[in-house]
Amino acid sequence: MNRDLNDDLSDLLGGETAPLTSIKQPPASYAPLEQTVFAEGCPKCRGTGSFISYSGRNLGPCFACKGAGKNVYKTSPEARAKSRANAAARKVSKEQQIAADAKAFIDAHEAEIKWLTIAGQRNIERNGTFTFPQDLLTKLWQYGSLTDSQLAAVQRLMAKDEARSAERTAAAPAADVSALEKAFAVARERAMLPGAKGVFTKPLKLTSGSVSVAISSPKPGSKWDGMLFVRDAKDDERKLGYFKGGKFFRQGAATDAEAAAILTVAASPFDAVKAYAKAWSECGICGKTLFNAESIERGIGPICAAKYGWGF
Repeated sequence: MNRDLNDDLSDLLGGETAPLTSIKQPPASYAPLEQTVFAEGCPKCRGTGSFISYSGRNLGPCFACKGAGKNVYKTSPEARAKSRANAAARKVSKEQQIAADAKAFIDAHEAEIKWLTIAGQRNIERNGTFTFPQDLLTKLWQYGSLTDSQLAAVQRLMAKDEARSAERTAAAPAADVSALEKAFAVARERAMLPGAKGVFTKPLKLTSGSVSVAISSPKPGSKWDGMLFVRDAKDDERKLGYFKGGKFFRQGAATDAEAAAILTVAASPFDAVKAYAKAWSECGICGKTLFNAESIERGIGPICAAKYGWGF
């Protein structure tokens, strides 16, 4: 058995020690602890060490400096200021990169972003609880893109919307609105004559039986161009539907009787305007009371009739 390392402990402790070598001096870059600590007055308590209320009451030690009246840092104020500036610059650079990534993602997925924007706006207008579109748009600008699963979810919802829209279009009844479109076209043309008040055209108020509706045309060039909107003539808040592409799309407020009446008045708007005027004793275009006997008999004044191409 090798006993070279089995020295007795007393021999080790009582033996001779090696001569003491010279003590190494610290490097020139070393600074004592008191020179690497930077103390500054606490900005929260202004160096008092106490939290003073607005009324002047002493509410105890300052939470920021623990009552010391000063804060101790390992780095100088200049170094900390430089560090904060660098952090702010990195943050700005990161935000700029995220914004650039988001714009690139939007350019690459225009259809999906358009759907999210329209669906989110519709949800806001209806005070709905389906916040999925708004949440995804927020995440897009937070991270610069959407995940593959998020994008796939949007595309599935888009496909469902397209299917529902196709079903609704197929079920919508055909509508002849050529007479209405001609009347509004004449009204817009006359509105642009010198001295007229622009291209705004008033809604046409029409009656069929006991149903009275107001049909309006959007401003040319707007996103609703090519459509005609239908509301209750006596309650402007009740949306009954709209005409688009030669079909009538009924909205939730419309009853079966109103839907049938709307198709009737659209085909013969001049007769429906006169019917409204006789039923309510007011012009179906400007809404003013008719006093002239001839106008009362016709159910419409000559000036308003001429605006829509129905001259006498």
